[in-house]
Amino acid sequence: MKKQSLLIFTLLITLLLASGCFSYAEENKSETAAAVTNTQDTVVNSEYDLRRCIDEAVKNSLDIQDLEMQKEEKDLEYDEAKYYRKQLSEGKDKIDEGDDTLEQLKALYANFAGLGDSTPIPNIEIISGGALSAGTTKADISDLIDEISDKINDNYYKVADTLTNAQVKELLGVKASTEIDVIKYAMEIAKTQIGLLIQNSFYETMKNEKIADIKKTTLARTKEQERIAEDAYKSGMKAKDDMLLSQIQESFAQIDLLNAQRLTNVSIYELKKNMNIDLTTDMKLKDDAKADIQNFNLDEGINSGMLNRVEIRKANAEILITKLNFEITKRYCPDYTFDYREAELKVKDAEINLKKVKLGIETDIRKSYENLQKIQEMLKYTQGLNDKANENVKIAKEKYQMGFDFPSANLKDLNLEEAAGTMIDVNAAEEKFSTVSEKLIELIYNYNQAKAKYMYDTGNSYWF
Repeated sequence: MKKQSLLIFTLLITLLLASGCFSYAEENKSETAAAVTNTQDTVVNSEYDLRRCIDEAVKNSLDIQDLEMQKEEKDLEYDEAKYYRKQLSEGKDKIDEGDDTLEQLKALYANFAGLGDSTPIPNIEIISGGALSAGTTKADISDLIDEISDKINDNYYKVADTLTNAQVKELLGVKASTEIDVIKYAMEIAKTQIGLLIQNSFYETMKNEKIADIKKTTLARTKEQERIAEDAYKSGMKAKDDMLLSQIQESFAQIDLLNAQRLTNVSIYELKKNMNIDLTTDMKLKDDAKADIQNFNLDEGINSGMLNRVEIRKANAEILITKLNFEITKRYCPDYTFDYREAELKVKDAEINLKKVKLGIETDIRKSYENLQKIQEMLKYTQGLNDKANENVKIAKEKYQMGFDFPSANLKDLNLEEAAGTMIDVNAAEEKFSTVSEKLIELIYNYNQAKAKYMYDTGNSYWF
């Protein structure tokens, strides 16, 4: 049989669709531009504030990188489903076009009823619009009609089945899109949790560093007091036990300083580990923690958490995914099969999980609110404490340096009993001052950590 270009083209399109040989890779080829990397000299900045620490931690997080890879995979699944749906839609149009062409051939054949089967049809090129070549006979057209009809009939049901499966592909596309949203929610959750972790590590380090500074100041003061006691002993003005007590106090101050420095170094290593950076990186932390007490409303916080917490959106999306999966399963599995029952149970499990998430979020909000309120109340009692403790140290030292080691009857007669001061009094005042200063530092950083936790629990974007 002679080549019939239009009909053969239609047949090839039909066969291509029936076989399902769609090349996603070929369809989506894109030109790749050469990447140009500009190398610039950068000045190493060793100063890290909280914002920089969090940004680097997010950038270096292996969990975030893993979620980004998962998102790319789901993006591919979604694009594939979208592409497949598009091709099937176009394929159906081509089949309909082939059917139309076949009907035209049958109509053309009917016009040559008076011709013999082997007689060439006059002016067939003009009559067929160039689709059939000169010399084509009535028998040739009949054979061509039969051949193409058989091909279309054989493959139509295959294509029809594939088109039916397109509905499943549609569901899979929606499922992939929803799974992409779930991954995005997971990334948001991971970022905020990283932010909370880094802030805790950052403030823990800063707290230890400032306590170390207090210990350093305390050591300098005890050294000075030890010098005064030693000079007084050598001059015969004070007893030896005063000098020994001052030396003991200095040794304790030295031990406290070393311990504070140890805790600072350990905590900064923990911070670097949480940031996933080189542990030898030079870091100078820039502090911005303040005791800026604010008023928070519990009911508003709970409403905000239920509305804004990403975990709730994620749980709702997971319910949608299980429902879509159940719809797909119902297409192929009767209700008595294990697959059907398992898919149905997953929907119920996802709905229960949403209730658990909501309960957990409300519990977290109430706990963090209680924690925040109590620390705020504690801070109110610290106002002026540092100045009072410092003044107490000065008074104890002045009493000691005045030479009245202990109260006596003469001092009582002169109403100077309260002017007596001992080295024990001085040491006690120093310890109290150090304790007050440390407690104030702890409360300030605990407050900032509690506030960050409350903001996180109520779904407010504290860092991002």
